[in-house]
Amino acid sequence: LPFNLKRLRNYLSTRNIGRLTIKKRRFALTPDDLRKRLKLKPGDHEAVLFLTRIQEHPTVIVCKPFCHT
Repeated sequence: LPFNLKRLRNYLSTRNIGRLTIKKRRFALTPDDLRKRLKLKPGDHEAVLFLTRIQEHPTVIVCKPFCHT
């Protein structure tokens, strides 16, 4: 997704995601700053966010964590 804080907050909220692992590369915000700005509510699901730049455009990739069973 093109990075947009409001859109990302809505995306995570509608999918009931309350726990995040945040990874970044070449991105202005730190993971702690983004976590504060997202104001996540408790949720049943978790995700991994990759914050990067693709062709110089801030981009977020939302992934489902892989669990070994």
